[in-house]
Amino acid sequence: MGSGIIDEPQWARTAEGKVALRLIEQWKTGLTEQGDIVLGFTSTMGNDPATAAGEASRLQFICTRDDALEIARTILRAIAFSEPSAYSKPTDSSAFAAFRDRIRSPMLRAMADDWNEARGKRRMPSWDEINPGITAPYLGSMWGFDRDRASGEFIGRLAGSHILQTFCRNFLGTPLRDLHHGHVFEVAHASLTRAVSAPACCRFSGKLFRTGGKLVPGERLLLPIGADPMRPDGVLGASCYGSYTPSRPPAPIEPLRGRPDWCPV
Repeated sequence: MGSGIIDEPQWARTAEGKVALRLIEQWKTGLTEQGDIVLGFTSTMGNDPATAAGEASRLQFICTRDDALEIARTILRAIAFSEPSAYSKPTDSSAFAAFRDRIRSPMLRAMADDWNEARGKRRMPSWDEINPGITAPYLGSMWGFDRDRASGEFIGRLAGSHILQTFCRNFLGTPLRDLHHGHVFEVAHASLTRAVSAPACCRFSGKLFRTGGKLVPGERLLLPIGADPMRPDGVLGASCYGSYTPSRPPAPIEPLRGRPDWCPV
C-alpha cells in the first residue's frame, strides 16, 4: 500500500483522511430497459461508516455503451502493463539467455538467436538488420508490424506463408484494427504497445487462438525492432502452432493472449 494508508483489514481511511480503495469481491453486469450498461460491485471490506463491519456493501453504476467500452479498454491496458518487470532497468545478456531457454519451439529459439545476434550489444536491431536466410526455420511463420509514432497504430509490414494461410489476409500495409476487431484488437494492440514501450521481448504460451470451435495451443514470440533503440518503431513476431492445419474454407481466427513471459531489453 502507498504511504499513509492504514494497513488493516477494515481499510478505513488514510492518515490524511482520504478514503482508501476497497476490494471488489463480486461484480455483475446487466442492461437497463434503455439499453445502458449496469455495473454492480460488492465488498465486505468497505469504508462506508454507515455500513456495519462485515456487512456487504454494494455499489451500482449505470453508464452508456461507449463508457463501458472505454472502461473495458482501460482494464485491458492495465492488464497488459501490470507486470512490473518490463519497466525495470535494461536486461543483461544472462537475463535474455534465460528468457531464450524458456522458449520450447526450436523454430522460435532460432529466431530469438538471430535477433540477438543482429542487435549485438544494443537493445535491439533495426529492420534493415533482420535478414533471415531462405533456410531459416521460422521464415514462413514470421510476421511484423510498424508503429506509427503519431497515432500509435500498428501497420502490417510482413507475413510469412504460414501466417497468410492461417489468416487469409495480406498483412502488408494493413492496420492491426482491420485484421482484428473488438476485444481481440484491444488485447493484440496492448501487447504490441507494451513490446515497444517497455521495450521488452515476450513469449506467449498455451492456447493461442480459437478457430472453428477449437482451441489451438502453441507459442508466440514478440521482439522489439528499432533503428533508435530508445524509441522502437516496430515489432517482429512469429507463431508456432504445432500440428494445426488451416481449414478449407478457412474458419475465422480469434487470437488469444496465452500466458505471457516478458523480458525487458
